[in-house]
Amino acid sequence: MLALADFAEMAPEERRAALVELTTGRPNGVRVAAEIRQLEQRYEMTSEQMRAKVRTGKLDTADTARWLVLLDALGR
Repeated sequence: MLALADFAEMAPEERRAALVELTTGRPNGVRVAAEIRQLEQRYEMTSEQMRAKVRTGKLDTADTARWLVLLDALGR
């Protein structure tokens, strides 16, 4: 779910896309990208750094599994 604080920080075009997604139920890249940014901030690392840690077995959480799925959905 999109938090109001995240919505307030979005650019106008991101807000429009998020509203379309929320009202139609169709996923889009805006929400996925916002969730990825939140995970990067929470863990204080980039997605590439997270992937490297997962490959070496140094990171394995439910959040990393979700993070990998989000990255796959976004195509990064």
